[in-house]
Amino acid sequence: MSTPPMCKAENTSKARQMFTQPKTGRTIEWQEELFGILPLACFKSKDSGIIHGPDGFPYFELYLPEDGYAGDVYCIEGILDYVLHNGYGISIHQTEGSAEWVLTYGDILNYKLNGRFYSLPETDPAPDYIVSNEHQQMMIAQPSETFLPTYMRPILKSFLQYIGIAEPKMLGILLSTDKSQQPQLAFNIFPEDYNSKEELDYKMYQLSWFFPKHYVIVGFSKNDKIAEALVVI
Repeated sequence: MSTPPMCKAENTSKARQMFTQPKTGRTIEWQEELFGILPLACFKSKDSGIIHGPDGFPYFELYLPEDGYAGDVYCIEGILDYVLHNGYGISIHQTEGSAEWVLTYGDILNYKLNGRFYSLPETDPAPDYIVSNEHQQMMIAQPSETFLPTYMRPILKSFLQYIGIAEPKMLGILLSTDKSQQPQLAFNIFPEDYNSKEELDYKMYQLSWFFPKHYVIVGFSKNDKIAEALVVI
């Protein structure tokens, strides 16, 4: 195996050993240890490299190489910009079949921005709905480059168009609380445009795939005054 400078064979061996742990026994501590070695572990890939997972999203498929493997190898650190600029997640396998671990686009983005795949949220990151006149301390601003990089905005636009939003729009919201100012994101995904709450919730759930797990995505009625602040992506 020809190992690029970034990749570390010892990380590969450690990952192989860690994946012998049954999935039901993979604790938070186990995850933290795994995340510490994954970025520089050596992997191989298939010819196409890209699959669509059960969730419908595209993933760059990586496999742990077998002993004696002499082909090309990759590491997550080395393909980071490629997957982020093309809208992919990463799935990690030992053999054909179900993945040992899956990283969403948002997980990879968080690693790029913050040096870790998961960050703890300051508030519940589940999609929620707000009415602007309920919040007296609200500031509207466009997300910064360090919060929502330019390269991911066309990817977001393409996805929103795919789910039926002809002209995708967004805005950033900063809600002040007693403890902190919590940045949030909103898009022109309105409850009036869907037949049921379940359908709307599913679209919001799909959208969350693109964001780090601690990001908060909120929604509101198209009749809410805050909708006037939405800008085209």
